[in-house]
Amino acid sequence: MLDWSAELSGDTKVLKHAEKLFQFPWCRITGGDGRYFLRSNAFKGDDAADAVRDKAAALVSFTNACVRLAAGPVPPIGIAQVICESAGGGRAVSDMRACLCVPRPQPTCPEDDQHLMLPFQDAGRLEQLYRRTGASSSIDLIMQIWSSRPLDYRDLWVVWDLIRQHVVDEWGRDKESVRSFITEDQQWATDEEIRRFQCTANSIQKAGLDSRHGSFADPPAECLQSFTRMDAAEARCLIERILKRMLIEDLEGSGAQ
Repeated sequence: MLDWSAELSGDTKVLKHAEKLFQFPWCRITGGDGRYFLRSNAFKGDDAADAVRDKAAALVSFTNACVRLAAGPVPPIGIAQVICESAGGGRAVSDMRACLCVPRPQPTCPEDDQHLMLPFQDAGRLEQLYRRTGASSSIDLIMQIWSSRPLDYRDLWVVWDLIRQHVVDEWGRDKESVRSFITEDQQWATDEEIRRFQCTANSIQKAGLDSRHGSFADPPAECLQSFTRMDAAEARCLIERILKRMLIEDLEGSGAQ
């Protein structure tokens, strides 16, 4: 029988944080002598190296998203190599060292949002979220984006779209009233924050090269009114806050009608 593991690469502080969070049979990260390894009961003894690599990549993507929700926009973890050891002591290595797209450094969100990180530092909640990710395509896509993307205006808009779609699909809310549900019923954000985000993200004059559009010939009426530009860091904090509050309520089962 073969024993598979994946050696991880990345910032030591991030790897240590991940080791504290992930001590599950399906995702166990252990460190020693400056090296960190991922093991999982999803790695089968008769798996081929490509299959283990794909499973490890999915777990690392989920790990990165959770670490970034718990600790802010830290550099993502990567996979250095996949290792196979046989009962007889034989060892084979599949090298995976490659360029890793590291997001641009970003400031952490305001202190009053820090309490929202706590659920993503709890083992029980992480296991719930892992299972929820497998059952919801929108949450799965959000976690993939959050794991290693730069989280610029375009990334954040996709997450915003997926949040709204999740509320419609999973919580049974009407598509036309999702925004008011988020701002008025749930109070995850103010309507003015949403207006500033949407009007900034859609304008190359406001968002620069990270804007969703090169030109916006027919902006909605709310964007024709005066508004204060929302910079990228503030936009990330806004969408992060909405995402965390949605996930918390989703895991508590209080979101569905």
